[in-house]
Amino acid sequence: CLVYKEFSGVWIMAFTTINDPSEHFQVDLWTSTASSQAVTNDGNSDLQGDMLILIARNLTQNKRVHDTTRGNIPAFLELAGAWSQAQQKVISYDETSGSTFANNYDVEFDSDGFTVGSAYPSGHYSTPQWKANGGSTSSNTDGTITSTVQADTTAGFSIVKYAGTGTAGTIGHGLGAVPKMIWVKHRGPSGGPGGGGVDIGEDWVVWHDALSSSAHSIDISRGDVESDTDDFWDSTYPTSSVFSVAGSSDEVNSTHSNDSDGYMAYCW
Repeated sequence: CLVYKEFSGVWIMAFTTINDPSEHFQVDLWTSTASSQAVTNDGNSDLQGDMLILIARNLTQNKRVHDTTRGNIPAFLELAGAWSQAQQKVISYDETSGSTFANNYDVEFDSDGFTVGSAYPSGHYSTPQWKANGGSTSSNTDGTITSTVQADTTAGFSIVKYAGTGTAGTIGHGLGAVPKMIWVKHRGPSGGPGGGGVDIGEDWVVWHDALSSSAHSIDISRGDVESDTDDFWDSTYPTSSVFSVAGSSDEVNSTHSNDSDGYMAYCW
């Protein structure tokens, strides 16, 4: 963002604290060859993204989320591409037993872009990428539920991994500022329907500061309007250090013996 001011008849340009947004965020348009291939960013700065969304522009394939906290593995979280009943639930692939998909759905995060496996079909793709902390995480105990966090506090983005407790609590996000938007995804019970290590999780739950209540959320996998049917956020607005989750909610905070209910949160 640039601000122009007139000083003694001369226009001068004042930069914000981020002089080059491409150091923190880029979108790459590329064409898949249906084989393993490297995609290089073309922004002003080199960027290793820590979260990316693979979006097929001319295919029916759903949008797939990868991040460096979970690593260079075929463990994507899927955003439904259509609002049919079959695609309301969001799927991921089990990190330990998903060998069926190894070496073809994987994504590797490179120093200036990424490399995709051969399973992505031929077509045109758009891939937004956000920088966090280069895959380097730390334990965060700001909340009552300990989280694993990597954050880019300059641009205001963090990746948060935590395990549900089934009891209402707070989770540190590492931004050092109040987030404007939070996405949470339950990664799902291991070995669910579908075989081959497929995990069937819950819907994506999103809070945004434009919503009319701290109890409201939207579901980006369905395209719903905001709702307070389930008070996922325990009727509490996020702070500069934590966000709140309600107890016994599979979508944001529950515990099951088969997977300790792993969750991913993406905070802006």
